[in-house]
Amino acid sequence: MFECPEEEALTEQIVEKISQEILPNPLECLWQKYQELSQNYTDCKIKVQVKFFLLTKKVTNFLKDSIYNCHKVLLVSSGKFFKNLFLHGFMESLNKDPINLGNIDSKIFEYILCFISFEDEFANLPTNILKEEDWISVLKTAQYLTLYKLQSICEQRLVELLTPENVFFLLDLSILYHSEILEKGCLSYIASK
Repeated sequence: MFECPEEEALTEQIVEKISQEILPNPLECLWQKYQELSQNYTDCKIKVQVKFFLLTKKVTNFLKDSIYNCHKVLLVSSGKFFKNLFLHGFMESLNKDPINLGNIDSKIFEYILCFISFEDEFANLPTNILKEEDWISVLKTAQYLTLYKLQSICEQRLVELLTPENVFFLLDLSILYHSEILEKGCLSYIASK
């Protein structure tokens, strides 16, 4: 079909670029799906913080609360953190005020909600859907919220993103966060080089 390999490669690049522009981001689709579901039925609110950066003479970090509508049953079934929070009489779960999770970045919390609501679809997202630093942030937050399956997914994605430049940083991170999959992946990567 193609007369030369350069023509085939160029065609593949064009098709990939067009598909990226036409096809919606699967993570954004999951988030839209979550927002549609949360409009119909929610019974609790979770408050996290949105980070803003103001560039003046120095970079200043401002935090603003962002409140998400959530479903308790989904949260409780996701892991020990929410199960303990809602089923063991903590003050936060007894009143109608939003539950403050503190310093979790709002974008990362949106990824967490997508995982909790659509676990299988989230698990099948391509690795390049998030940047390395986002996978790291999701990993840290998943561990904090005891979402072990999400933690495992993040570790696997980070193993796929290993490079000579980041392997030792990710190895340190794996030890700090007791991430066995990531640690084994880093050690295997180092041994293979």
